[in-house]
Amino acid sequence: MDKHQLIKLSRDRSVRWGSGLFWVDGVNFVHQALENTWEVDTLVYLADKLDTEFKHQVIHAVPKDNRMLLGHAVYEKLAYKNDIQGIGAVVKMKYQKNVVLPGKGLVLENTQYAGNMGTMMRSALAFGVTNIYLVGKTVDPFSPEVVRASMGAIFGINIILIDDINTLKDQNNIALTLDKSAINIKDYLLKTNSYLLWLGNEGKGLTRQAVELCQTKYRIEISGLVDSLNVSEAAAIAMYALA
Repeated sequence: MDKHQLIKLSRDRSVRWGSGLFWVDGVNFVHQALENTWEVDTLVYLADKLDTEFKHQVIHAVPKDNRMLLGHAVYEKLAYKNDIQGIGAVVKMKYQKNVVLPGKGLVLENTQYAGNMGTMMRSALAFGVTNIYLVGKTVDPFSPEVVRASMGAIFGINIILIDDINTLKDQNNIALTLDKSAINIKDYLLKTNSYLLWLGNEGKGLTRQAVELCQTKYRIEISGLVDSLNVSEAAAIAMYALA
């Protein structure tokens, strides 16, 4: 792994998926990756930023042969909005495909914005939802923007890529929708610890095919002062209600 590959990894989705590796910036996020047993391919650091005992502990958790010393000029191209903590890592992707895991799940169909996906990962983990299923054309879950928005929650999440939406049929599927005919979610009493909560694209919502797979439809009742909630806000409210 050289500095040019590092920069490409942080910026190019095709490079990430071609290599099976992704870039993580920030000592806390690297620590969370290690704590959750994600494999660190290369730990990257700036010598003059090793200013806390915690940073030294994180560095020494990775074998010496897997560490790379960088200069400021290169690291500045990798850091998020010039927030230079001086420790980052190249981490091996961890995901599954076309399986249904036991327990609670969040199904994200055609989610397009990194901030929304990362925030939903964070909220999911906060409410004990550890499985996230990605359906359709979603933003890259391993992009630096998603990792940052998740505040490291991605490392506590099972990511499942779904090629065929019918893989998820016959589950306890719940559609979150704006449909006025849907049941107000505050009136719902969850009787099982296993469900899949479906949320759609930021602009278009769930596809018809997705809604047809859901036995139940719920809505969040809001005032008439706004048309709708941001999808990540709606996800957090719904998971709280279901918890």
